[in-house]
Amino acid sequence: AVTQGAGDRLTESGLRVGTPAYMSPEQATGDLRLDARSDVYSLAAVLYEMLAGEPPHTGPTAQAIIAKLLTEPPMRLSVVRGDVPAGIDAALARALAKPPAERFASAAGFAEALAGPPARAALRHGRSRNRRALTASVAVATVLVAGWGWLHSRAAHRPLVILMDSPHPARIYDEETIRASGTNADVISDILADLPIVRQKESGGPAWHRYDEVVRFDPDLIVMHYSTFRGSDADDPRPGLKTFLRYFADRPTRFLIYTRSSEAAVRHAVDSLMADVDAQHPGLLARITVFGTPDHGGGPHWRDPVTAGELKLAVKRILRLE
Repeated sequence: AVTQGAGDRLTESGLRVGTPAYMSPEQATGDLRLDARSDVYSLAAVLYEMLAGEPPHTGPTAQAIIAKLLTEPPMRLSVVRGDVPAGIDAALARALAKPPAERFASAAGFAEALAGPPARAALRHGRSRNRRALTASVAVATVLVAGWGWLHSRAAHRPLVILMDSPHPARIYDEETIRASGTNADVISDILADLPIVRQKESGGPAWHRYDEVVRFDPDLIVMHYSTFRGSDADDPRPGLKTFLRYFADRPTRFLIYTRSSEAAVRHAVDSLMADVDAQHPGLLARITVFGTPDHGGGPHWRDPVTAGELKLAVKRILRLE
């Protein structure tokens, strides 16, 4: 069984979130360059627990599990359970290899190895009682692995939307969100929840400097409060915004900048601020949408259903989800 500590979320930033017992080594270290081989490792860890009764690595805390994950090889399944066919044992060992290059390239390849002729032959010649239980477990696991590959291929086409906002109360649009210690990004995430996208939140502000990390996420759209990158230079009130957008000048990432101020005024400010960058990278300004949060009564806020609908429509148009 997985210990309580193994279920902890290690960070809120998205770099290392999940159940450590089933993480790949690269996911546990916060590597952003994850691919299908990381999924193969996680699926192998689930299958290992199904057959062995516990995950490949266990420990009293999430940190202890990660330490083992990064430094110790998992015990071979054949040592834990002697009736496991050599083909399945070998497939699991390969799928649980620490270097991604040594694993199966895809969940489909892993499923094929689990259901291949050597594994089937070994299952046919096992003892009757153990054979039935083992065959059932492997069959379920094979379906799980194959299904995961299908779902992952579909999820891979979902646009990634990063929601950036300042946690400062002066930037938050309604009292209910302030009382809940939330941000505009929390409410916007709920507004966009039923769209076929992947959402990720980032807390911005003057001290924020995760430019490289966000670039490596390669987002399709970044939704951000105009004040998120407020600077102190009176001659250039948004130097942080300019720096941030430069990172994406040669990428297709689009931006939606929202504000309670006049949409026309902020559009003019953004165009003026980014004129030199757009001269170097033509077309950048065309990828920036300014959304003036409307006031339908009671001040501009996201909990108004009309405002929420207008924002959702803007996101759908930008991502061409209609």
